[in-house]
Amino acid sequence: MTREPVEAYLEQLGKELSDLPSRQRRELVAEIRDHIDQALGSGPDPREVDVRNVLEQLGDPADIAEEARQRFGVKRAAPTWTDWLAVFLLPFGGLFLLVLGTFGVLGWVVGAILLTVSRVWSPRDKMIGLLLFPGGLLLPLVMLIARTSVCTSGTGPGSVTTCSGFTLPPILGIPLLIVLVATPLTVAVYLAKKLRARTDQIP
Repeated sequence: MTREPVEAYLEQLGKELSDLPSRQRRELVAEIRDHIDQALGSGPDPREVDVRNVLEQLGDPADIAEEARQRFGVKRAAPTWTDWLAVFLLPFGGLFLLVLGTFGVLGWVVGAILLTVSRVWSPRDKMIGLLLFPGGLLLPLVMLIARTSVCTSGTGPGSVTTCSGFTLPPILGIPLLIVLVATPLTVAVYLAKKLRARTDQIP
């Protein structure tokens, strides 16, 4: 049996400890990992029953995280209005470009900052929110604007018609546009569900 259940357990523990400062979180996860390694011995392929027993004795990662918060005097972070604002700005903040010009791009930047400093989401959630896709719906908007072709014709014999503008064949452009629109919206829904779940966990 591989140690995949152990890694999955530690990953879940890390998520549950997202309220703690990073140093304390790393130390606690390392402490639990050492405990598991000692309990399973040095063999590279522990038996399934041994892994299950060790993890069951440790208990639910959420319970370990709650004990750690009490030990360090850390109150479980509750979602705030700035967290919900980040969920809105990440997909839609870039569209402020339409009314504020270049400064409109700051809409997405503010959302990214709010996401980064939040104590609610895990590091993995933050990476998803920041990387898929930077700018939110701004990029597909720019694609729609830029793909409009402007054609001009010369005068006189032998005149040539020239067109400017970014275009893609429909077989490529349409699927790409769908992905660029759907991805930031899906990420926003994912982050919102995380906030809702956290809200339900706060007594």
